[in-house]
Amino acid sequence: VAVALRSVGDDRSAARFADALLRHGMVARVRRRPLANSAAARLVLDWLALRLHGAPRDRLLAVLANPARRGALPVEDAARVQRTLRLAAARTDMEDAARPSGGYRHRLERFAGGTDDRAQRDAAQAALAAISPILERAAALPLEAPLLVHLESVCQLVDEVGDAGAQLACAEVRAVLVRVRDAARRVVRPDDAPVALSAAARIIEGVLRAAQASDVEADDAAPEILSLPELWGRRFDHVVVAGCVEGRLPRAERAERLVSDQERAAINGALDVKLLDNAGAG
Repeated sequence: VAVALRSVGDDRSAARFADALLRHGMVARVRRRPLANSAAARLVLDWLALRLHGAPRDRLLAVLANPARRGALPVEDAARVQRTLRLAAARTDMEDAARPSGGYRHRLERFAGGTDDRAQRDAAQAALAAISPILERAAALPLEAPLLVHLESVCQLVDEVGDAGAQLACAEVRAVLVRVRDAARRVVRPDDAPVALSAAARIIEGVLRAAQASDVEADDAAPEILSLPELWGRRFDHVVVAGCVEGRLPRAERAERLVSDQERAAINGALDVKLLDNAGAG
């Protein structure tokens, strides 16, 4: 079986398909993937985002169900937590003196206290039990510290929460982070200024993107995730073209367009003819 994507590069499409298959007990083969797209690297980056951005719900759910996390929830349980958080209108964990009821705990407890449905009360308690350790571990990450301290705390995070199972790249991610940490130890000075966690997160993401994950080892019958051009000359019993609707792939826009819509409109107006289409044009 082949799962064909438009491309297998810097985006996370291949990793999302591989993770979905892994949750159902199938190990997929993915080649030439940046380490940053592995489940372990995304676990680290999502955990940093929890600390930096007030634990947005999408990142929290990503950590909750990430197969690289030790004790990751099954897909069905993660879906129930997601539904409960939505019913409780729990979107972030940001709260302060002016907003004492904005966090997940307050939202879930208020939701449980306001319903007579026993099943919903149990669901709220289960959701709180599932997310509380994640939020507590995120809160332990320093927001400002010397770079070496940030790197040491992230290495410790991987050691504590990473699943040592095969195909998850936890060992590879840890090796990259340890290498960067050791390099920082060699140049550290007692008077080094504190660094914001956001800056350290950018460094960590950069080194993970620069590293290449090893090919996933799987038997010949395992589904293979590859790009459309790589299908050429290959034979498969079944081919699934991801994103294909009625024989057509979604239109891919270039990240940087040579001529903006405003400039296109100006050119068309100056020539009094519609020479250039806008981005939204069909």
